[in-house]
Amino acid sequence: WQLAVPMTVVFSLAFLGERLSSTSYAALVLIFCGAFLVSVRNIRDTLKLTPAFWLMIAAAALVTATSLITKWLYSSAGFWQVQLLLFIGSFIAAAVAFAFFGKLRKGCLGEFKKAGSGLKSLMLSRVLIAEAAYVVSNMAILTGSVSLTLVLGGLTGFFVFASATIISAWWPALFREELDRKTLLTKIVAILLIVF
Repeated sequence: WQLAVPMTVVFSLAFLGERLSSTSYAALVLIFCGAFLVSVRNIRDTLKLTPAFWLMIAAAALVTATSLITKWLYSSAGFWQVQLLLFIGSFIAAAVAFAFFGKLRKGCLGEFKKAGSGLKSLMLSRVLIAEAAYVVSNMAILTGSVSLTLVLGGLTGFFVFASATIISAWWPALFREELDRKTLLTKIVAILLIVF
């Protein structure tokens, strides 16, 4: 997933003429390496060329393309006009999928009907938080470098690790984060790279 970062660096330079200082490139490399280390459990298993690997390469390329297009759109129109068009595009895509894929529609409606009010509230909260994150991320793309915005987005693994560690320490029944000595040392080195 972190491969979206080097892809974005190359394509933002080629298509947007976005140049960074040498200090920014060095920071980008350190954050990229740290974010990669935070997100892996076992490096040998992570770098196997499985079908999932190729799907993640495709996903990283698509994230890169959407980020570059978003930056270009913001240079042509105002932030909220573009944001509204992006929301409308997402809504149309979801509506088309819902309309033409009966099995998907039936499964989604069935799951929604079975869900209790607590789960429905959690789903709504998740949607609102995700949309807020999307808007803030696009504001970062508008006001800064696409490359640096994407590399900082890679810190998600750090926040997931930190949250999972804290939650598993206080509520181990919920889930258990793997905290053996080797894993913990790798994560600490990764965090130091990110901070540096």
